[in-house]
Amino acid sequence: MTGTDRGGPLRWVDAVLVLLALAVVAVWVLALDRTGATPPGGGASTSEGIVESPVPTPVAEQARILWLGDSLQGVGVEDPVRDVVGPVSTDLARDPVRFDGSLRAANGLRSIIRATPDAEAVVLLFGTDSADVATFAPRFQGLVEEVRRTLPDADLVCVGPWRTDPAAPALLRAIDRSCAEVGGRVVDVTDLAATPELRAADGRPSPAGADQLTARLLIALDAD
Repeated sequence: MTGTDRGGPLRWVDAVLVLLALAVVAVWVLALDRTGATPPGGGASTSEGIVESPVPTPVAEQARILWLGDSLQGVGVEDPVRDVVGPVSTDLARDPVRFDGSLRAANGLRSIIRATPDAEAVVLLFGTDSADVATFAPRFQGLVEEVRRTLPDADLVCVGPWRTDPAAPALLRAIDRSCAEVGGRVVDVTDLAATPELRAADGRPSPAGADQLTARLLIALDAD
């Protein structure tokens, strides 16, 4: 018997094993194609057997809210427990952009308004520090007009002065008139300012007063 004769049966067995392995692979691939199962590797299998990488879901940018105000707003920077900007922005899931200062800073106010063209809402908190209506009224009117001109589709909320002195009613009327002319909403807080437990020693909102102001702002900003 030659070496060729001795190797014949072995080659026959090898050939059978190879055919069986190929058959198992073919059945496995066919089953995946019919069921739409995901093969090892993480991608999705197409009818052509091509493995596709999963497409990432885009993350939407958070809407922004622009805050412009005097010490009624700025007190929250000095004392976070009296802040209204953070709690309101968080509750509405909006990214806050803020300017704490005076109406006299007209250039700064215009700059930040123009630098925030994507703001969906604007909150104005002025009048608390103003000395007289004659000076305040035209400045506030100009600010409101700038907001509406630059952000014509943004919601506008104007908060009245946090004070109870004789000038408060006239300041509130000036705010109401200017804000209403451009379709804004006015939040009157004179009743809150007149409540002792809602006022801190500095005359600004106490933590409880800030909570009440936050609640009113949420109602105004959430109104249709």
